[in-house]
Amino acid sequence: MTLSQKEKIIAMRKDGVKYSVIADKFNLSVNTVQSICRRAAKAEAEKLNPSPKCENCHKPMKDSVQTARRFCCDECRYSWWAKNADQRPGKKTVCTQCKKSFTYQGSRPRKFCSRKCYGQSKAVTV
Repeated sequence: MTLSQKEKIIAMRKDGVKYSVIADKFNLSVNTVQSICRRAAKAEAEKLNPSPKCENCHKPMKDSVQTARRFCCDECRYSWWAKNADQRPGKKTVCTQCKKSFTYQGSRPRKFCSRKCYGQSKAVTV
């Protein structure tokens, strides 16, 4: 089947011609005509609304129930956040032990930047 024949089939279908009539004209099965039209519609939809790409590796992501995905896999997510640590959301505060500024996530406020500082604070008070 040539490209021009496929284009004619698609044009006929867009004009409202039934699958069976198109199949008879080109001496094809109805299923073949349906497949050609379905693939053409999918390709056209892909041009209008391309699939989202991973923010790290820029590969197209598979269709998913989750529409707000940014990364294709955990490795890409970890890698991107490691490179872009300054964009990480969170709250900023100062460690009560070492007086170093740090950022944390979550709803509970933190006093220490690490477990080491927490341990040192307990060792001092005991």
